[in-house]
Amino acid sequence: MQIKRRIIRSQLAATPINPEPEKQLALVADDDWVSREVVCAILERQGYECIRAKSGHETRALLYRHHPGLMILDLNMPLGGGLDVLSTLKQAPPQKPVKTMILTGSSDTEDIQLAASLGATNYMTKPLVTAEFITRIHAMEAAAS
Repeated sequence: MQIKRRIIRSQLAATPINPEPEKQLALVADDDWVSREVVCAILERQGYECIRAKSGHETRALLYRHHPGLMILDLNMPLGGGLDVLSTLKQAPPQKPVKTMILTGSSDTEDIQLAASLGATNYMTKPLVTAEFITRIHAMEAAAS
């Protein structure tokens, strides 16, 4: 647990704070607790409110209940991974558009192409590079405006 906390603290130390007062809702789905918490900590410093999911099933339920504007998905989770969630989104779009980033350990070209064809806005591989992640989130926000 100590190591996990140190990892989160080291990621936060390099994260600039976004002073925007209006909080947007982000859904972060990853079965790895450390990855989920690091991403949420970064997003919260950027002005997002985070809800967390650890499986594809939980992600789909939270997505349709809370209608987040941003979703960060891991490809490999129990009860349906990120591609399964994207497929569900394509078949039954939510009430409002959701910007979606895949954040995963897989750099497989087929996964990247399939994620894009299913509607992923962005694809990034782990390990997470905080500055690149923030830049991509801001670019997704700007493109949606």
